[in-house]
Formats: sequence, C-alpha cells, structure tokens
Amino acid sequence: MILAELERKYRAQVPAQRPAVIEAELGEDGKIHRRLSGPPDARNEAQRELQRSAWQAHEAHLGALEEIDPGRNSPGLKRALADYRQAMGGAFEAFDVIGVGNHGERLKQYAARADEILMPEPAAELTAFAANHALFMPQFPRWGDYLEEVHGDPEPRAVAATAEAAREIARDDDLVGEDVAQPLVALADAVDPDLGQAGEDAANDLNKKELPRSLGNVIAAALRPLLDVARKAGGRVRKGALDGLEEGTKKLVTRAMSVIGTLSGSAVIEFAATNSVTFHWIIDVLNYLKTVFV
Repeated sequence: MILAELERKYRAQVPAQRPAVIEAELGEDGKIHRRLSGPPDARNEAQRELQRSAWQAHEAHLGALEEIDPGRNSPGLKRALADYRQAMGGAFEAFDVIGVGNHGERLKQYAARADEILMPEPAAELTAFAANHALFMPQFPRWGDYLEEVHGDPEPRAVAATAEAAREIARDDDLVGEDVAQPLVALADAVDPDLGQAGEDAANDLNKKELPRSLGNVIAAALRPLLDVARKAGGRVRKGALDGLEEGTKKLVTRAMSVIGTLSGSAVIEFAATNSVTFHWIIDVLNYLKTVFV
C-alpha cells in the first residue's frame, strides 16, 4: 500500500506551460486566466528593433484591412480577424506570437478562396495581408520553435475528445475566467467537423494540434497549485481539517474537491486517454490528488 502511494506521488508531475495560443495561470480570484507571453524573443537589440518595425508595419496593414471590413458577410472571417487583432496586442511588447501565428493560418484559409467569397477589392487586400503574414512570422524564433513541436496528425477520436473536454472546462465559470473560456470554445469550434463543412472558420491541421496544447496548459495551471498544497501539507488534507495551514492554502484546499470533480469528468479523462503519450500526466496527477483530498 505504501509503495503504491509512493509510486502515485512520484508519477504526479505537472509539466511547464508550453508555447500555445492559451498559456494559463492561477489568478488572484482563484480562477484560471490567460498568462501574457511577454515580448517576443530576439537574439540582440538590433533584431528587436527590426521586429518592432515589422510589427508596426504589419499592424498598420491590419488596420487598413479592417477598414475595408472583408468579414462583414462572413462571420467566420470576421471572427478570425478579431482574434488576430487581439493577438497583435495593441503594442509590440504585448504581441502574442503564437496567437497571431495560429489566427494567421485561419486567415490564410480564407485568403485561398477569397475570389469565391469576396468582392475584388477586399479579396485583393486579404490575399495581400495573408502573404505579408507569411513573411512576418518567420522573424520570431518562438513561432519556429512552436512549429517544430507541433507534429503528427491527431486521430479523429482524440480531436473529438479534446474539443468536448475544452467545452466542459469552459462551462465551469468557477474554474476558468472568461478570458480562458472564450478562446477554448473558439478553438473547439474551429476543429468541429460540422463547422468545417459549413465553410465558416474551417478547421485546419494546426488548430487540431493547437487545441490540446492550450487545453493542457489550462489543466496544468489548475492542477499545479493543488499538487503543491498536497505535497507541502503532508499526509491527508481534508476539508474541515485545515488547522495550521496558511489562509491562501486553506482556500486552495477548500476548492480542491470542486476542481478535482470537474477535471475527473468523463470528457477530460477521455482527452487524457486518447492523447496519452503527451497528456497521461493528467490522470497520474488526479489519481494522486484523490489520495490526498478525497
């Protein structure tokens, strides 16, 4: 029995956040929120200034495209442009490299059939913007590193399980903030085959690989504080037996049962099981936490 418990504890490891559209952390309100990725990486200050100049020019081009409003009759294109704008950050220092890269892939899909869905002027502008996006992104090492990590074609069952788990977590507004719930659902919708067939915001391979990375980050941000509490408190920590714990620790222990309940739902377990090579750690951590909190 002791050996089995030690093995569960040893296997319970929460990985670091991975570069993704959604990188998450526990907020002061006890909910999971998006974590700012910080300014883009650069080899030196000279490259930093080139990146800044490129961002300014690209941001201006985005503004010109938005004035034409090519998405006025296409909800999917309108949504992709809005997501792209948000990821641009409003300032170079707030630029979300991974987010812009992913949303740019969506825009490239629309640009590929721009002549079919848009009038000549907006079609030309969207095509030009997609071409500039392709030149813009290689300047940022973080995007190249991200693409190298995203490989392999996920199985349809794994894609479906991931989308369902994302929606299940997004519905728990005690667990995640709206800044996490909204993009999680958007990613889940982007890989939905019905939406893809409808021709709006069609799913692409990158989205199918991005969704599990973002979802994994959210789950990691939810579980890491509980794992820290479980290990620091020692022994079995139960609701109603919180004497001697710091106030912040008490709050984490009190809500642990709710978090474990949400993340032990069938959808999340199916997500971890169908993506077991990368995400079996979720099952390992939950199994350990149940020995402590349940």
